[in-house]
Amino acid sequence: MAQRLATEYVQTTLQMTEQQLNQFLHSAESCHVHPYVKVLDGGGQEIVLEDESGEAVHLPLERKGSLYICELSCRLVNPHLTNAVRKLFVACKGDGIVNRIYQGFTMMYYYEKGSVRKIAEVTTSQS
Repeated sequence: MAQRLATEYVQTTLQMTEQQLNQFLHSAESCHVHPYVKVLDGGGQEIVLEDESGEAVHLPLERKGSLYICELSCRLVNPHLTNAVRKLFVACKGDGIVNRIYQGFTMMYYYEKGSVRKIAEVTTSQS
């Protein structure tokens, strides 16, 4: 079985309520990551997920009415961070493209509202 080298989130969008955000922050510890929320200049916020080695991913949040919107593009290699972002993406019914990168090929998953709508394989010779 092929071993995944990385996971890329390409122009993905997550929408979550404050309750969903709080639930995720409380459950993230089970993925072996430490979550915290940073308040940015201008009042914006971002979720920071940090694993035990110190590697982190930053998820910017924008408040629109009663929802938090996160627009994300990132490449994750660490399995703990990958798992935590995957759980958040599915729970918040994310939209976008998720590339699962393996040696010699990439599987592209097209998501709408947290569900896979299309899967395509791209080999090294096709890219």
